[in-house]
Amino acid sequence: MHFMAAAHSACGATHSKNDDRVIVGTAVLSGAEEPRTQASLPTIKLEPPLRVAVFDGVGGNPNGNMAALKAVESLASSSGDSLGEALEACSKAVSEWQEGTETTRRALTVGAGIQISLDDEGNPKATTFHVGDARIYRFRNGEVELLTFDHSLAQRFIEEAGPDAEIPPQFAHVVTKYLGGDDPMPFDISEPQDVLAGDIYLAC
Repeated sequence: MHFMAAAHSACGATHSKNDDRVIVGTAVLSGAEEPRTQASLPTIKLEPPLRVAVFDGVGGNPNGNMAALKAVESLASSSGDSLGEALEACSKAVSEWQEGTETTRRALTVGAGIQISLDDEGNPKATTFHVGDARIYRFRNGEVELLTFDHSLAQRFIEEAGPDAEIPPQFAHVVTKYLGGDDPMPFDISEPQDVLAGDIYLAC
C-alpha cells in the first residue's frame, strides 16, 4: 500500500518573501523566496507510516522562515518517534533555537499536517495535527470538509457571536496558539480517522 504526496509554494506579487516550509516524508521544501516565484516538490510515492506538514511564519516577523524551518527539520528527524513525541520535539526545537530572545521579538510559526499509519488490521488511518490558523481539508466523494479550526481571536469571536457576525479588524489576524511561545505542546491532534480510496488531503 502506498500514498502519493506533493508540495507547492508560491510567493505573491506583493510579498517580499515567503515563509513556507514543508515536509513530505523526510523531504523538506523551502518556500519560494522572491515575489512571483514558485517552488515545488514533485509527487513522491510513500509507504506508511508517513507525515506531511506545512509551517509558516507569523505576522511578518523577519525570522518566521527560520522558525518554520526548525519545525519541519525537527519533524523530518523524528520519523521514528510517536506523533505526540515528534510534535513535542518540534515545539521544543523552535523554542530552543531562539532562547535568549525577548518574548516580544520571538519568531513564531503555525502549521498543520497529516500522519498516515496502519492499524493492527492493516487499515490506513489519518491523524491530523495543527497549531494556529494553518488548515487541513479533506476531499472525499466530491465533498470538501475542513478538518481543523483556527486557533485565533477571529474564531473565538465567531463561536461567541455566530458565523454571520462581522469580525472586528483587531481580531482578524491574531493567532492564539503557535510554536515559539511558552506552551510546550500547543498542537491539537485528532483521533485517527479511516482513509478511503480516493481521499485527498490538503494541508495549507
